[in-house]
Amino acid sequence: MTGPIRAVEPAPHEFDGNAIFPTLGPWIAANKLIDQAGGSKAGEFQRRGERWEVTLWYTDGNLLPPDGGETPGDTPIAFETIREPRLTIERHPDEDPTGEQDFSVHMAPRWQGLRGETGDGEETKISIPPTLQEGINCRILLC
Repeated sequence: MTGPIRAVEPAPHEFDGNAIFPTLGPWIAANKLIDQAGGSKAGEFQRRGERWEVTLWYTDGNLLPPDGGETPGDTPIAFETIREPRLTIERHPDEDPTGEQDFSVHMAPRWQGLRGETGDGEETKISIPPTLQEGINCRILLC
């Protein structure tokens, strides 16, 4: 068979990627906001004349706190359960009635020696880039 290949045109609004930041600061700040708000916080903001709604919440991940309560980079971690903050950002429904303009961010802390717990209670090592002492991995998903 010869001739052009028929394919679906990719949708430019779909994206799934990871951004790694070499600091735990945003993760710590998000956890403080979650604590102050009792588990989640919602709000609105404007950017370039557009109205947006944002929700900060969290899930309990399978990550374990560092031994001794500090990362190898000397950042104190005072959590028994490592939360993974999430942001959902959506265009205000008055401006996007079909709900197509949104994205989410999943923040997961990272440090050398990070361990997780599997569903059956076994510990497992989490792979971290060797050049990253500590930081956060932000998975960004545009739908």
